[in-house]
Amino acid sequence: MPKHPQWLLVLGSFLFAVGVLVGQQAQRSRFDKYLRAVNVSQMQIAVLETNMGVLRTFLPFEVPKVYYDPSCSCVGAQATITSDETKKPFDELRAHLNALVETTLSQILSEVPEAKEHFQMTFTELNFEHLNPPRTIAEYANGKLTFK
Repeated sequence: MPKHPQWLLVLGSFLFAVGVLVGQQAQRSRFDKYLRAVNVSQMQIAVLETNMGVLRTFLPFEVPKVYYDPSCSCVGAQATITSDETKKPFDELRAHLNALVETTLSQILSEVPEAKEHFQMTFTELNFEHLNPPRTIAEYANGKLTFK
């Protein structure tokens, strides 16, 4: 008779452990399917990165660079705006940055629909006259563009 309470304790502990494991499995990132390893060679990645680098040299600074940020489990983008662009009237600058957000987010959503509510974008200013380090002038998060 004394063995039954021990077995119940062992069985209860086992069921609790299984519940914890299943609960942790349910907490996976919304981007897990994109983070799985795929069969791509180092050469394919190197060629893709090289092509992107070549294209970027011919594009305006403001073309955003998109990345995945595992610290927030979100997709982000960064665009550089020249100091000449920041001197334009505020409404014009805001409209321009919002257009960059909309275009970037639209392209991201065509590949990763789960990113809709999990997207951030940072705009930095590049000043050719003073060659100071780029400074953040605006951020987009939670559907809002905020100027710094």
